[in-house]
Amino acid sequence: MNNSEILYDVLIFLVAAVVVVPAFRRLRTSPVLGYLAAGILVGPHGLAVIRDSEAAHTLAEFGVVFLLFMIGLEFSVERLRSLSRYVFGLGTLQVTITATLIGGVAWALGATEEAAIIIGGGLALSSTAFVLQLLTERGERATPFGNVSFAVLLFQDLAIVPLLMLVTLLGEGEGSFITAMGYAVAKATAALALVVGVGRLILRPTYRIIAETRSSELFVATTLLVVLGTGWLMSL
Repeated sequence: MNNSEILYDVLIFLVAAVVVVPAFRRLRTSPVLGYLAAGILVGPHGLAVIRDSEAAHTLAEFGVVFLLFMIGLEFSVERLRSLSRYVFGLGTLQVTITATLIGGVAWALGATEEAAIIIGGGLALSSTAFVLQLLTERGERATPFGNVSFAVLLFQDLAIVPLLMLVTLLGEGEGSFITAMGYAVAKATAALALVVGVGRLILRPTYRIIAETRSSELFVATTLLVVLGTGWLMSL
């Protein structure tokens, strides 16, 4: 796909958003639904004006990565501590109950145990980007309801790491479910610990040095490197 085709697809995205999203606002409907409608309209199952759906998917992933990065900037250890009973209490309860119910239904309908586990775990999770955008639009991010919702979403984000690793391990047929789950959790914990450790030992002093240069260009470049680099490492 050449540069002109990429630019064409980006322009189509923008035109569709400019036309559809204001219409949804006039209908007093969330702009998020407007963006979804715009994607359906120009996508392969609509007018099919997007020439490369794979490239569109890649662009969408970049958008989600940067949105979650902005959410992470508002996050702190102190906030995690204040919400810990909701994160690890209510979050655990929600994911466990939902995954068990959905997985049980899938198994009863004929799915294998491995497939039922993956289906239940996957459908127990929500879209952090989608929900937080809705909370922001309604001005509920800082309310008690918003904090509890954020806590549950945070636990879901933590749960997705071992779940993705579990999918890979079960697909490769490595041992029993308990063994695969234990290995996935251990690997995910190690990855998160590595990210936190690198952040404390390397990123903090690095950003202090960058702040001393007072260069906005250097700050943006470093931030892009951190965001995309972390996403790349987590995909390995």
